[in-house]
Amino acid sequence: MTLASALATPPSRRNGPTCGVGDILDNLPDADRAALEAALLPGSGWKATDITRVLVANGHNVRADAVQRHRRRAQGNGCECPR
Repeated sequence: MTLASALATPPSRRNGPTCGVGDILDNLPDADRAALEAALLPGSGWKATDITRVLVANGHNVRADAVQRHRRRAQGNGCECPR
């Protein structure tokens, strides 16, 4: 591959840092993903800190502020994650 062909198309990137919660959702089995998506919904009864505690206990590296930011995306002022 020539340099010109390698540079013909820029790589796709999201604006800003990647969303840790979105990365977790992308890599979960279907049942776990559905459960996490339900817990992230407003009115689910789950606090961001509680969701974070469960995720960390299950081997995921995420912070409560990332969970909270991901939850706010539905209101238009959170992360830019496509999930």
